[in-house]
Amino acid sequence: YKRQDTAYVQPNFEILVPRSASWTVRWALGQFAVLEQQDQMLKYRLDKTYLLNALKRGMPAEDVIKLLTKLSPYPLPENLVITIQQWVESFGTTKFLELSLLECSTPEQAASIASARKYREYVFGLYSPTAVIVREPEKLRKLLEKQGIYPLPGILGGEEVARGGQQ
Repeated sequence: YKRQDTAYVQPNFEILVPRSASWTVRWALGQFAVLEQQDQMLKYRLDKTYLLNALKRGMPAEDVIKLLTKLSPYPLPENLVITIQQWVESFGTTKFLELSLLECSTPEQAASIASARKYREYVFGLYSPTAVIVREPEKLRKLLEKQGIYPLPGILGGEEVARGGQQ
């Protein structure tokens, strides 16, 4: 960053940047802060939604504090640092997984499939006494068929299951 790239980071989450700031700095701040005003100074406001969206796009969390520390001639306000850390900690504590359920006719069949070594690569465990949590259902289907177990064709979607549909 250039010498004119200075940011005055306020305890009220405002970030004041001179108009002479480089476009690189403006772009970097715009990834996680809202540009609210453009006068002699550019006024950005640190925003949780903007910050979380930057994290979703792959911006490393530590880059936010690093950038602000680098641009600020003064130590960052403690309340701001703590809040950013709290926002960052709330990100990525949960995730969605693409999994499927293999519904079996008996608990014994489900337990047998769930515990068999030959299916281990595809089985995560039991969801209920008759439902096995699996991944890559079509590959597992081929393996089951080789063992003489023939699931119904296709895969029921969530909407069909909610309606109680059969195939």
